[in-house]
Amino acid sequence: PSYHRLRAGLDEAGRVLAWQHHIVTASLARNSEIPREDEEPGHPGLYDVQGAADIPYAIDNILIEYSPVEVGLQMGSWRSVAHSFNVFVVNSFLDEIAAASGADPLELQLRLLGEPRIAEITLPLPGRRGRPRPDTGLLRRVLQTAADGAGWGDPLPAGWGRGIACCYYKKTYAAHVAEVSADAQGRVTVRRVVAALDCGRVVNPSGIEAQAEGAVMDAVATVLKWEITLDEGRVEQSNFHDYPLVTIDEAPEVEVHILPSDRPPSGAGEPPYPSVPPAITNAIYAATGVRARQLPVDGRR
Repeated sequence: PSYHRLRAGLDEAGRVLAWQHHIVTASLARNSEIPREDEEPGHPGLYDVQGAADIPYAIDNILIEYSPVEVGLQMGSWRSVAHSFNVFVVNSFLDEIAAASGADPLELQLRLLGEPRIAEITLPLPGRRGRPRPDTGLLRRVLQTAADGAGWGDPLPAGWGRGIACCYYKKTYAAHVAEVSADAQGRVTVRRVVAALDCGRVVNPSGIEAQAEGAVMDAVATVLKWEITLDEGRVEQSNFHDYPLVTIDEAPEVEVHILPSDRPPSGAGEPPYPSVPPAITNAIYAATGVRARQLPVDGRR
Protein backbone atom coordinates (compact mmCIF):
# COMPACT_ATOMS: atom_id res chain seq x y z
CA PRO A 1 0.00 0.00 0.00
CA SER A 2 1.29 3.44 -0.86
CA TYR A 3 0.19 7.07 -1.09
CA HIS A 4 1.84 9.68 -3.27
CA ARG A 5 1.76 13.44 -3.70
CA LEU A 6 3.36 14.99 -6.77
CA ARG A 7 3.87 18.51 -8.07
CA ALA A 8 5.60 19.83 -11.18
CA GLY A 9 6.62 23.28 -12.31
CA LEU A 10 6.38 24.18 -16.02
CA ASP A 11 7.44 27.27 -17.91
CA GLU A 12 5.30 29.02 -20.52
CA ALA A 13 6.62 26.72 -23.25
CA GLY A 14 5.55 23.63 -21.32
CA ARG A 15 9.07 22.59 -20.28
CA VAL A 16 9.22 20.77 -16.98
CA LEU A 17 11.51 22.74 -14.65
CA ALA A 18 10.77 21.12 -11.30
CA TRP A 19 9.50 17.75 -10.04
CA GLN A 20 8.48 16.86 -6.48
CA HIS A 21 7.35 13.39 -5.41
CA HIS A 22 6.54 12.42 -1.82
CA ILE A 23 6.15 8.68 -1.22
CA VAL A 24 4.36 7.32 1.82
CA THR A 25 4.45 3.56 2.30
CA ALA A 26 5.47 0.82 4.67
CA SER A 27 9.11 -0.25 4.61
CA LEU A 28 9.34 -3.64 2.94
CA ALA A 29 12.58 -4.42 4.75
CA ARG A 30 11.04 -3.68 8.14
CA ASN A 31 7.78 -5.56 7.54
CA SER A 32 8.98 -8.64 5.69
CA GLU A 33 9.65 -11.93 7.43
CA ILE A 34 12.88 -12.27 5.43
CA PRO A 35 15.80 -10.27 6.87
CA ARG A 36 17.40 -7.86 4.41
CA GLU A 37 21.15 -7.89 4.87
CA ASP A 38 21.60 -4.68 2.90
CA GLU A 39 19.06 -2.79 4.98
CA GLU A 40 21.11 -0.43 7.09
CA PRO A 41 20.17 2.09 9.80
CA GLY A 42 19.27 5.36 8.15
CA HIS A 43 18.12 3.65 4.94
CA PRO A 44 14.58 2.43 5.71
CA GLY A 45 13.45 3.09 2.13
CA LEU A 46 16.04 0.97 0.39
CA TYR A 47 13.48 -0.85 -1.72
CA ASP A 48 10.61 1.59 -1.45
CA VAL A 49 11.94 4.54 -3.46
CA GLN A 50 13.19 2.62 -6.49
CA GLY A 51 11.39 3.50 -9.69
CA ALA A 52 10.87 7.05 -8.38
CA ALA A 53 14.16 8.33 -6.98
CA ASP A 54 16.12 7.07 -10.00
CA ILE A 55 14.11 8.63 -12.82
CA PRO A 56 16.50 9.58 -15.68
CA TYR A 57 14.64 12.64 -16.92
CA ALA A 58 16.44 15.89 -17.73
CA ILE A 59 14.68 18.03 -15.12
CA ASP A 60 16.85 20.61 -13.36
CA ASN A 61 15.13 20.43 -9.98
CA ILE A 62 14.02 17.06 -8.59
CA LEU A 63 12.98 16.45 -4.99
CA ILE A 64 12.03 12.95 -3.82
CA GLU A 65 10.74 12.59 -0.27
CA TYR A 66 9.97 9.38 1.60
CA SER A 67 7.93 8.80 4.76
CA PRO A 68 7.81 5.23 6.09
CA VAL A 69 4.67 4.31 7.99
CA GLU A 70 3.71 1.30 10.07
CA VAL A 71 0.90 -0.88 8.75
CA GLY A 72 0.90 -3.71 11.29
CA LEU A 73 0.97 -6.36 8.57
CA GLN A 74 3.58 -8.77 7.31
CA MET A 75 4.59 -7.84 3.78
CA GLY A 76 6.35 -9.56 0.90
CA SER A 77 7.76 -8.69 -2.50
CA TRP A 78 5.17 -8.25 -5.21
CA ARG A 79 6.31 -8.60 -8.82
CA SER A 80 8.83 -5.74 -9.36
CA VAL A 81 8.67 -4.64 -5.68
CA ALA A 82 8.58 -0.81 -5.36
CA HIS A 83 8.67 -0.33 -9.13
CA SER A 84 5.16 -1.81 -9.16
CA PHE A 85 3.69 1.34 -7.59
CA ASN A 86 6.33 4.02 -8.21
CA VAL A 87 6.50 3.47 -11.98
CA PHE A 88 2.69 3.59 -12.09
CA VAL A 89 2.70 6.93 -10.28
CA VAL A 90 5.57 8.49 -12.25
CA ASN A 91 4.16 7.56 -15.66
CA SER A 92 0.63 8.54 -14.68
CA PHE A 93 1.85 11.97 -13.58
CA LEU A 94 3.84 12.40 -16.79
CA ASP A 95 0.62 11.76 -18.70
CA GLU A 96 -1.13 14.38 -16.58
CA ILE A 97 1.65 16.86 -17.36
CA ALA A 98 1.28 16.11 -21.07
CA ALA A 99 -2.47 16.75 -20.91
CA ALA A 100 -2.05 19.95 -18.90
CA SER A 101 0.58 21.34 -21.28
CA GLY A 102 -1.06 20.17 -24.51
CA ALA A 103 1.86 17.85 -25.35
CA ASP A 104 1.80 14.43 -26.93
CA PRO A 105 2.65 11.90 -24.15
CA LEU A 106 5.27 10.14 -26.28
CA GLU A 107 6.91 13.39 -27.32
CA LEU A 108 6.97 14.57 -23.70
CA GLN A 109 8.70 11.37 -22.59
CA LEU A 110 11.30 11.66 -25.36
CA ARG A 111 11.90 15.34 -24.65
CA LEU A 112 12.43 14.71 -20.95
CA LEU A 113 14.82 11.85 -21.64
CA GLY A 114 16.90 14.19 -23.78
CA GLU A 115 19.82 13.15 -25.94
CA PRO A 116 21.11 9.59 -25.48
CA ARG A 117 23.41 9.55 -22.47
CA ILE A 118 24.25 7.64 -19.32
CA ALA A 119 22.32 9.37 -16.53
CA GLU A 120 24.61 9.46 -13.51
CA ILE A 121 22.32 9.29 -10.49
CA THR A 122 23.51 9.22 -6.88
CA LEU A 123 21.05 8.20 -4.19
CA PRO A 124 21.51 8.09 -0.40
CA LEU A 125 21.26 4.29 -0.51
CA PRO A 126 23.94 1.67 0.13
CA GLY A 127 25.50 -0.55 -2.51
CA ARG A 128 24.66 -0.66 -6.20
CA ARG A 129 21.17 0.74 -5.60
CA GLY A 130 22.78 4.03 -4.70
CA ARG A 131 24.43 4.37 -8.12
CA PRO A 132 21.95 3.60 -10.91
CA ARG A 133 23.22 4.51 -14.40
CA PRO A 134 20.28 4.30 -16.83
CA ASP A 135 20.99 4.73 -20.54
CA THR A 136 18.42 7.19 -21.87
CA GLY A 137 19.19 6.11 -25.43
CA LEU A 138 17.99 2.57 -24.66
CA LEU A 139 14.89 3.90 -22.93
CA ARG A 140 14.15 6.08 -25.94
CA ARG A 141 14.56 3.07 -28.21
CA VAL A 142 12.04 0.88 -26.38
CA LEU A 143 9.57 3.79 -26.20
CA GLN A 144 9.81 4.40 -29.93
CA THR A 145 9.61 0.68 -30.72
CA ALA A 146 6.45 0.22 -28.68
CA ALA A 147 4.90 3.35 -30.17
CA ASP A 148 5.73 2.30 -33.74
CA GLY A 149 4.42 -1.21 -33.14
CA ALA A 150 1.13 0.14 -31.80
CA GLY A 151 0.66 2.72 -34.54
CA TRP A 152 0.91 5.64 -32.12
CA GLY A 153 -1.04 8.54 -33.53
CA ASP A 154 -3.22 6.44 -35.83
CA PRO A 155 -6.97 7.00 -35.45
CA LEU A 156 -8.97 4.71 -33.14
CA PRO A 157 -12.70 3.92 -32.98
CA ALA A 158 -14.90 6.13 -30.85
CA GLY A 159 -14.62 5.24 -27.18
CA TRP A 160 -11.09 3.85 -27.56
CA GLY A 161 -7.84 5.28 -26.25
CA ARG A 162 -4.09 4.64 -26.23
CA GLY A 163 -1.65 5.11 -23.39
CA ILE A 164 2.12 4.84 -23.15
CA ALA A 165 4.59 4.27 -20.31
CA CYS A 166 8.18 3.10 -19.81
CA CYS A 167 10.48 1.77 -17.13
CA TYR A 168 14.16 1.30 -16.32
CA TYR A 169 14.64 -1.67 -14.01
CA LYS A 170 18.09 -2.96 -13.02
CA LYS A 171 19.66 -2.49 -16.47
CA THR A 172 16.57 -3.70 -18.34
CA TYR A 173 14.45 -1.26 -20.36
CA ALA A 174 10.76 -1.72 -21.08
CA ALA A 175 7.96 0.31 -22.69
CA HIS A 176 4.31 -0.43 -23.32
CA VAL A 177 1.46 0.99 -25.34
CA ALA A 178 -2.04 -0.11 -24.32
CA GLU A 179 -5.29 0.23 -26.22
CA VAL A 180 -8.56 0.16 -24.29
CA SER A 181 -12.22 0.70 -25.02
CA ALA A 182 -14.97 1.93 -22.73
CA ASP A 183 -18.71 1.36 -23.14
CA ALA A 184 -21.48 3.82 -22.35
CA GLN A 185 -21.47 2.74 -18.68
CA GLY A 186 -17.72 3.32 -18.42
CA ARG A 187 -16.79 -0.36 -18.28
CA VAL A 188 -13.26 -0.77 -19.58
CA THR A 189 -11.87 -3.52 -21.80
CA VAL A 190 -8.14 -3.78 -22.46
CA ARG A 191 -7.96 -4.64 -26.15
CA ARG A 192 -4.27 -4.72 -27.00
CA VAL A 193 -0.87 -4.19 -25.40
CA VAL A 194 2.36 -3.71 -27.35
CA ALA A 195 5.53 -4.37 -25.35
CA ALA A 196 9.14 -3.48 -26.19
CA LEU A 197 11.92 -4.93 -24.09
CA ASP A 198 15.70 -4.53 -24.07
CA CYS A 199 17.05 -7.04 -21.55
CA GLY A 200 20.54 -7.46 -22.95
CA ARG A 201 21.70 -10.50 -24.86
CA VAL A 202 18.79 -12.87 -25.52
CA VAL A 203 19.31 -16.50 -24.51
CA ASN A 204 15.74 -17.83 -24.60
CA PRO A 205 13.44 -15.65 -26.73
CA SER A 206 10.31 -17.72 -26.04
CA GLY A 207 10.90 -17.45 -22.29
CA ILE A 208 11.23 -13.67 -22.52
CA GLU A 209 8.07 -13.46 -24.60
CA ALA A 210 6.20 -15.58 -22.06
CA GLN A 211 7.37 -13.33 -19.23
CA ALA A 212 6.20 -10.23 -21.12
CA GLU A 213 2.82 -11.79 -21.88
CA GLY A 214 2.37 -12.91 -18.28
CA ALA A 215 3.28 -9.42 -17.06
CA VAL A 216 0.48 -7.97 -19.18
CA MET A 217 -2.05 -10.40 -17.67
CA ASP A 218 -0.86 -9.49 -14.16
CA ALA A 219 -1.18 -5.81 -15.04
CA VAL A 220 -4.71 -6.12 -16.43
CA ALA A 221 -5.75 -7.83 -13.20
CA THR A 222 -3.94 -5.17 -11.15
CA VAL A 223 -5.83 -2.38 -12.89
CA LEU A 224 -9.27 -3.97 -13.14
CA LYS A 225 -9.53 -6.69 -10.48
CA TRP A 226 -7.00 -7.19 -7.73
CA GLU A 227 -7.74 -5.61 -4.39
CA ILE A 228 -6.87 -6.48 -0.80
CA THR A 229 -9.23 -5.24 1.90
CA LEU A 230 -8.97 -5.58 5.67
CA ASP A 231 -11.58 -6.21 8.34
CA GLU A 232 -10.27 -5.55 11.85
CA GLY A 233 -6.74 -6.20 10.64
CA ARG A 234 -7.54 -9.45 8.86
CA VAL A 235 -7.25 -9.84 5.08
CA GLU A 236 -10.69 -10.62 3.66
CA GLN A 237 -9.60 -12.25 0.39
CA SER A 238 -8.76 -15.95 0.59
CA ASN A 239 -8.61 -17.46 -2.90
CA PHE A 240 -9.25 -16.86 -6.59
CA HIS A 241 -13.02 -16.54 -6.11
CA ASP A 242 -12.48 -13.14 -4.46
CA TYR A 243 -9.02 -12.32 -5.88
CA PRO A 244 -9.71 -13.28 -9.50
CA LEU A 245 -7.24 -13.81 -12.31
CA VAL A 246 -7.79 -12.54 -15.85
CA THR A 247 -9.81 -15.10 -17.80
CA ILE A 248 -9.27 -16.07 -21.42
CA ASP A 249 -12.15 -13.92 -22.69
CA GLU A 250 -10.71 -10.90 -20.82
CA ALA A 251 -7.14 -11.30 -22.06
CA PRO A 252 -5.95 -8.64 -24.51
CA GLU A 253 -3.95 -9.23 -27.64
CA VAL A 254 -0.25 -8.96 -26.72
CA GLU A 255 2.55 -8.08 -29.12
CA VAL A 256 6.11 -8.39 -27.84
CA HIS A 257 9.17 -6.78 -29.44
CA ILE A 258 12.49 -8.06 -28.06
CA LEU A 259 15.26 -5.69 -29.06
CA PRO A 260 18.65 -7.12 -30.05
CA SER A 261 21.55 -6.26 -27.77
CA ASP A 262 25.17 -7.17 -27.09
CA ARG A 263 24.92 -6.23 -23.42
CA PRO A 264 25.03 -9.04 -20.82
CA PRO A 265 21.58 -10.47 -19.99
CA SER A 266 19.87 -8.21 -17.46
CA GLY A 267 16.64 -10.01 -16.61
CA ALA A 268 13.09 -10.35 -17.94
CA GLY A 269 11.04 -11.62 -15.00
CA GLU A 270 10.06 -8.42 -13.21
CA PRO A 271 11.03 -5.64 -15.68
CA PRO A 272 8.17 -6.25 -18.18
CA TYR A 273 5.57 -5.50 -15.51
CA PRO A 274 5.83 -1.97 -14.01
CA SER A 275 5.01 0.13 -17.08
CA VAL A 276 1.95 -1.88 -18.12
CA PRO A 277 -0.53 -0.59 -15.49
CA PRO A 278 0.16 3.10 -16.25
CA ALA A 279 -0.03 2.43 -19.99
CA ILE A 280 -3.50 0.97 -19.38
CA THR A 281 -4.72 3.76 -17.09
CA ASN A 282 -3.32 6.43 -19.41
CA ALA A 283 -5.28 4.76 -22.19
CA ILE A 284 -8.38 4.85 -19.98
CA TYR A 285 -7.93 8.61 -19.67
CA ALA A 286 -7.54 8.94 -23.44
CA ALA A 287 -10.76 6.96 -23.94
CA THR A 288 -12.90 8.45 -21.17
CA GLY A 289 -11.27 11.64 -19.87
CA VAL A 290 -11.26 10.09 -16.37
CA ARG A 291 -8.01 9.76 -14.42
CA ALA A 292 -7.30 6.58 -12.49
CA ARG A 293 -5.35 7.60 -9.41
CA GLN A 294 -6.30 4.53 -7.38
CA LEU A 295 -6.15 0.87 -8.24
CA PRO A 296 -8.07 -1.22 -9.00
CA VAL A 297 -10.32 0.76 -11.34
CA ASP A 298 -13.54 -1.03 -10.54
CA GLY A 299 -16.21 1.65 -10.84
CA ARG A 300 -16.61 2.07 -7.07
CA ARG A 301 -14.21 5.00 -6.68
